[in-house]
Amino acid sequence: MEFVSDVTLRLLLDDGAVVYLNGEELTRINMPAGVITNDSVASTGVSGTAEMTYQSISIPTAKLNSGSNQLAVEVHNQSAGSSDISFDAFIDYTANSVPAVPSAPTELVATPGQE
Repeated sequence: MEFVSDVTLRLLLDDGAVVYLNGEELTRINMPAGVITNDSVASTGVSGTAEMTYQSISIPTAKLNSGSNQLAVEVHNQSAGSSDISFDAFIDYTANSVPAVPSAPTELVATPGQE
């Protein structure tokens, strides 16, 4: 049974990002295709109100491990000469109720049966 549903990453960034869940790439935002390295740059610059607008990324619950999970985000500027970089993130989710574990029966009485 899944204990959470409707998991959404809310991401604010300037300029691009690559999101990983448990070591597997989940999505790219404003990043080119292909191999991403520490020298990779965002596809375009982000400015104005776009720098203050959260983007929503749905996280498939099937990709979540039971127990701990690791979410990592790489943030990339459009150029090495860019004057700023920003990043903020949070996760929204719906907690599903956990079924109650039934109590052990008490005061049991055994009656011999006939075969």
